[in-house]
Formats: sequence, C-alpha cells, structure tokens
Amino acid sequence: MSTYRFATSWPVDTMNPRDRFECSIYLDQVGGPAVQTDLEGVASDLIDIWKGPMGTFTGEHRVDVYELPEPTGRPKATVTVGNGPWTLQAPGEVALCLSFAKNRNDRHERGRIYCPVSIWPSVGFASGRPSQVLQQRVLDLYAKSNDSFPDLGGIDWKFGVWSHSQQAFHQAEYAWVDDEWDTQRRRGRKPLTRLESFREG
Repeated sequence: MSTYRFATSWPVDTMNPRDRFECSIYLDQVGGPAVQTDLEGVASDLIDIWKGPMGTFTGEHRVDVYELPEPTGRPKATVTVGNGPWTLQAPGEVALCLSFAKNRNDRHERGRIYCPVSIWPSVGFASGRPSQVLQQRVLDLYAKSNDSFPDLGGIDWKFGVWSHSQQAFHQAEYAWVDDEWDTQRRRGRKPLTRLESFREG
C-alpha cells in the first residue's frame, strides 16, 4: 500500500515556474506496487478529469507524481499535455474550494482543493457569489460518475486526504462546495507597472 501526491499545475501568463497554479490530490494505491506506467496512466486520466470543468483547452497541463511520506527529489512520473500559458479571466487569487472528508468533524480527515476558476472560461464573476452552475462544475470533480477523482485508477486506488501530522491517508466519503469565493494569495501576479505620486501632505 502506497500513497501518492498527484500535483497538477498550469502556467499562467508566462512559462516562468513562479507563474504556475497548482492543485494536488492524494490517492492511495491498495493493490500491488505501482510502476511508472501505472502512475503515468492515472496522471493522464487526471488531466482528462480537469478538462471537464475547465472547458476550452487553452494551455499546458502538467502532472507530477510523488510518493509519500513527504517527497524529496524528482517525481516518480510526469505527464504533460498542451503547451503555452493560460490566460487569466479574473484576478489570479480567485478560487472556489472543493472540500471533502472522511469525517468532517476531524480536521485530520478533511481536505480541500482550491480550484483555479480564474483561468476557467465562462465562469461569470459579475455576481458577488459563485453561481450554482459553477458550484456544480467544481463538485463534479468529486461526484460525476466514472469521471471524477474517486474513479481514478480503478478499484485499486482510493481518493482522499493525506494527514501530514498523522502521516496517514483517509479515504474521502463525501464532498461539498460552498457559494463563497476563496482567495489564494500565492496565486497573485507580480506587478508590471506602478503609478506613484510625490507631494507634501
């Protein structure tokens, strides 16, 4: 039994490594040992799942796979499709959170994925709250039959939460999406220009 972190990343505005958005999911492999081709197959399927709610395919998707406990060094596998950076549709910090848990009342058994909706087309940010349509697009990453995170890899793979403090995996049993925007400050862009004023107050 081994647990892996599948880190999907998307370059935004430039191909500079600093300008990448990342979302990680954790999968526990309960069958025999996973070889590189197994990991590459699951990573490719993960990219296909991300394509669903993201809509139009406009840039690079990359998945790096690391074996836990906390990985060091090179990934066990990497899959990249597409090329070029994604274009922001809104401030890069804007996200919508997919929450999931085995036991919602235990912080060690809760997980979150801050979906980068600021690079998704046709989101619609005019409203003060995310629409139910957008909430469903995010929830489908967990709930859509045969095309969501719990379906990755088949019966030998389980989707869930990696507790860093416990160094343990907990299989998710349900998920939810609130009608509230989240802010991921690390996804903010570097300033390109600055306006200044010098005067005595």
